[in-house]
Amino acid sequence: ILMKKEVAYNARKVSTVQDNMQNHVHLVLLENLWMLEKEQPKRIVHGIPVLPENILMKKEVAYNARKVSTVQDNMQNHVQSCPTGKSVDAGEGTTQEDCTWDPCAGGEYLDEERGCLQCQKGFYSAGQYAESCSSCPTGKSVVAGEGTTQEDCTWNPCAAGEHLDEERGCLQCQKGFYSAGQYAESCSPCPAGKILVLVENILMKKEV
Repeated sequence: ILMKKEVAYNARKVSTVQDNMQNHVHLVLLENLWMLEKEQPKRIVHGIPVLPENILMKKEVAYNARKVSTVQDNMQNHVQSCPTGKSVDAGEGTTQEDCTWDPCAGGEYLDEERGCLQCQKGFYSAGQYAESCSSCPTGKSVVAGEGTTQEDCTWNPCAAGEHLDEERGCLQCQKGFYSAGQYAESCSPCPAGKILVLVENILMKKEV
């Protein structure tokens, strides 16, 4: 009989220890969220406060979500991204050398060392993998980085004493005509009895 009682007593001790361990595990998992719901009703089991089951379930979900987030962070840290301006097709990049330059935008050209660079003023490019920019025709220009085709090149403003011909560019005014230049489409005639003459590169009025 003594042996039976001792076995029963030991069984109760083991059960109590198991209950305490199980409740302790719940508390460890949920320690970061315990204070958030400290006002929720709790029950006492073997001297240890236990949260209601619905709260335990919410906290266990939060704990699992943190574990998944940690795994995702580790995976992200393991995968290396290509340098800025470069990329590689999905599943085909094994080393950084597999990363290649992305195609350039219009108005840019590709420098193998530095990537896509803007065309200078007076030059144009269709972009993509062009190795250099093309120069606008003589007398024409385009803003830096905005020329994608030759049609983007426009005539430069004319000097004073010239007018702009859309086919041939800036042309000099004939004798007896004047113009302020820029983008004037034609020259204006001098008043009756007057002409313009060039004296030391300066246009002067003269009575005739």
